Amino acid sequence: MTTRILVLAMGQLSNGEMTIARSCLGDLDPTRFDVRFVSHARGADYLTKLGARATGLAGHDPVRNRGAVRDLVERFRPHLLLCADVYTLDYGSMWSGVDAGWLRTLGPPVATFDEYDWEDGDFVWDTEGGRSRVNPGLIRGCDLLIRPCPLSDPDKPRVSTRPAGEVVHCRLIPRRPGPPMSRADWRAALGLHDCDTVVFTVNSNWEYVNVSTRPEMARLIEWMPRISAELFASVSGPVTVVHVGPRPWRPPSGSTVDYRYFASLPPHVYGATVHHANLFYGTNATSITLSNAVAAGTPSVLLHNPRRMDFDRLGDVLPRMPGWYRDMAADVGRCGPFKVFPWGWARFLDTVLHAGNPYLTTFAQAPAFVPARTVAVLDGLLFDPDVAARQRACQRAYFDRLDRLPPLDESLTDALHAVGVPT
Repeated sequence: MTTRILVLAMGQLSNGEMTIARSCLGDLDPTRFDVRFVSHARGADYLTKLGARATGLAGHDPVRNRGAVRDLVERFRPHLLLCADVYTLDYGSMWSGVDAGWLRTLGPPVATFDEYDWEDGDFVWDTEGGRSRVNPGLIRGCDLLIRPCPLSDPDKPRVSTRPAGEVVHCRLIPRRPGPPMSRADWRAALGLHDCDTVVFTVNSNWEYVNVSTRPEMARLIEWMPRISAELFASVSGPVTVVHVGPRPWRPPSGSTVDYRYFASLPPHVYGATVHHANLFYGTNATSITLSNAVAAGTPSVLLHNPRRMDFDRLGDVLPRMPGWYRDMAADVGRCGPFKVFPWGWARFLDTVLHAGNPYLTTFAQAPAFVPARTVAVLDGLLFDPDVAARQRACQRAYFDRLDRLPPLDESLTDALHAVGVPT
């Protein structure tokens, strides 16, 4: 029997959730599982380029879109409705007309990817300027949870009272394939020279959204590209930064950084950049591109802020900082801790990225507002082969550990039986 799964991916600010869903489900046996996606038109086009079968919703009329989803369910007759993220689905109901409550009226069991181990935490987001509690009922109302690894640690003791059979851990990156392009072809596609030391960095539209409403964070959002450019201008050798995102940086005049901006890259070129870059650099601890980079053995670093910074309290330290830093400090004033810039989540992510999670050994973490320390981290990974080799050894050990997880075909079949889905 073929089990039919309809994946609902309604997030508009980022492709992250649909990329995670596609990556996790990509190795399911097509003779046993028929997986289809429904998303907005842009998302469906993106998923199709990744090789998925996807239907796009036309426009933003929630009534028409809800009708289109109902029609799709009646035609496809899925055994399982799987949310790429139930919280994003609920937020997107403003345009899609599809929320978790309505999904449950359609008949099939409802599942969701659970990237953050929600039921093991307190359902509180910490952002710059405050904390907010999200609705626990959204995920508790799901019949089945799929936890991608990374971020989730399958060996962590369970806190949730949900029956173990309703929680599936799966490898986010089912295989560790080689690069989709040769190094020479990749360099030619991006116009790079053989001698270039390449840093790859990416960001999304949501990283320009000031969820805190504090003006200090709005100013820091504008400063962050400059901070990154200044850090790379300070390393020991020349670097080429390949940046994919919705807005280009504005590197300072006279910068030694060779900056290459792309609004997007074809999937095979993007994947090759993940593999062939000398370093992946980001400000989002939950980034799937970070996960793909460490799976590819690419040295990686996360820029974060581990504690609250009040720049006017730096005293004698501030005059010794570079001019750009002093300008930033005067403009921004203060900043809370963050693991996901600019949203914060320094405490929220402690549930899934707990201190013993071995995923944390696969990339370096560098403090955003201690430039000398961060430049030392960047220098080591870029120009010291021993430092890069030690990180690659940690990356291999981590993914060797995940290889002990059963194939998703097996674990998902068992979980579907537990919630009454025929397989």
